[in-house]
Amino acid sequence: MTHISVDSHRLVKGLIARGFKEDQAEAILDAIQNVTLQDVASKEDVQTIKQQFSQLEKHVDQQISRLEKQMSELELRISDRITGLIKWQVPLMLGQAGLIVALVKLL
Repeated sequence: MTHISVDSHRLVKGLIARGFKEDQAEAILDAIQNVTLQDVASKEDVQTIKQQFSQLEKHVDQQISRLEKQMSELELRISDRITGLIKWQVPLMLGQAGLIVALVKLL
């Protein structure tokens, strides 16, 4: 484990000069000396995370493009279906209107 190197005398004197009591300053020094760098990211760790983030960003962009393309295709299919329904519905409505007119004339 790597520990943080600190000038303990200078740290304690600086803390006391800023209003800390001596036992508080020593407690802070003790806490700092017991801190390890095990959980601190190195430059390599940061670079690795940046690369992974970049790859993830590219993957997300690809997925968004794929989904946008699929949405566009679905919109076209829906539009085609609506057009098809209208093509069937208009002649049926005209036929129905003609049938009603014929029945009214008969009565």
